[in-house]
Amino acid sequence: MLKKVAAAVLLFVLAVLAGVISFGCLSAQGRPQQANAQNAPVIIRVRVTSVTDGDTIRATVNGRNERIRLIGVNAPETGRRRQLGGHEAHEFARTHLHRRTVWLELDARERDRHGRLLAYVWLQEPDSASASEAQVREHMFNAQLLLEGHAQVMTVPPNVKYTDLFATIQREAVGDLLNTRPLRQPVCPRSEGGFDFSPYADPALNQRK
Repeated sequence: MLKKVAAAVLLFVLAVLAGVISFGCLSAQGRPQQANAQNAPVIIRVRVTSVTDGDTIRATVNGRNERIRLIGVNAPETGRRRQLGGHEAHEFARTHLHRRTVWLELDARERDRHGRLLAYVWLQEPDSASASEAQVREHMFNAQLLLEGHAQVMTVPPNVKYTDLFATIQREAVGDLLNTRPLRQPVCPRSEGGFDFSPYADPALNQRK
């Protein structure tokens, strides 16, 4: 009788140990997959319905007409708060985005205080979780605004995934002049003295806390 009880206890202990070992193996295998899922960017395929200005569009997202603000860039204003270069930035965005299918890449913060969806706008679906610099330059519209001189870098943490690259692109766009003196862009024609000038060249001066 005692031998049967001892054998049963031994089998139970072995079963428990086997379960623990199996669970540990599954957990070890599952962690990298979970990490990859967390690191993968959220990409949403949408149809642009209208272009508000150089850095703001509207698109149908999950059946809703959403306002979308491009991350990391700031284009001159249009409308009543019209700024120098605003019309050109608006037309550039309309040419490339209006009624086109694009891909939105989200960052750490999904919306701003105005309720707008925050996104990097891709003209071609990004190939991987970590797009190359060449892909960003060629296929991301945020970067193209900077490359063509229609916007300046504006960093609003925590959405900082491409901040360093955007800063590099901006420096290239405005040339070696940045190393000697700041290039300034008129910000608001309604200010005292005609224009309120702010530094255009240095991304560090365009950070919002």
